Amino acid sequence: MNIQYKNLSDKIITTQQAELEGLHNKEYLENGKVKIIEKKLFSKVQWVTYYKDSWETNEEIFNKYKNILTITAIFIKTRDYQTRPPYTIETEETFWRDGDTFIDQLITTKKLIDPSQRIGSWEGFNRELETTDPEYRGVQKIFYFGSKDDDYLYEIPHLSTSYPGYGSSFEVARFDPGISDDDQDIELFDRNETIANLSNYSQEIIEWFLNDEFLPPSSF
Repeated sequence: MNIQYKNLSDKIITTQQAELEGLHNKEYLENGKVKIIEKKLFSKVQWVTYYKDSWETNEEIFNKYKNILTITAIFIKTRDYQTRPPYTIETEETFWRDGDTFIDQLITTKKLIDPSQRIGSWEGFNRELETTDPEYRGVQKIFYFGSKDDDYLYEIPHLSTSYPGYGSSFEVARFDPGISDDDQDIELFDRNETIANLSNYSQEIIEWFLNDEFLPPSSF
């Protein structure tokens, strides 16, 4: 596998820069796609993101890392290219270290990756709860206005919708460009104001953005 290093702004850096950065990512690429991400603090691996293939098991992955005692968590992901092309769906499950093994935290997260980088969608499930519980499932969507900035995603003005769970109230927030998410004075919109901001887009997309469905229309 090929190896590359990235800083916290997701920019490729050299091995020497990674050593100076302190906290950085070491990525292992297989056939041009990221297979493993090691989050490192200088030389010590803190946690691992592992893209699992269909023939691999969680136990095999745990065995690869159980003797690296600095690792506190493993995030196991899968990629789905078939359900709603051209989008990719990444599913993630979290496992925390417990002695010489890793314990399922019963949280499943799905992330929609748009190759055009115009929209984002996340769906989370708390598997500790009953499926009828209002907090069992949550959905969040982001619609970006403008092009992606290589350094900071928050440089893109965007709308964000959120459904904390089934039956929960719908919320929309507008994030201003040039301000980090931590420093935002978030402006909340109602449905009519949201529709006005999306007036250049199809009714199908507007309806998706305003509902609690995870998957968008096939194209827009």
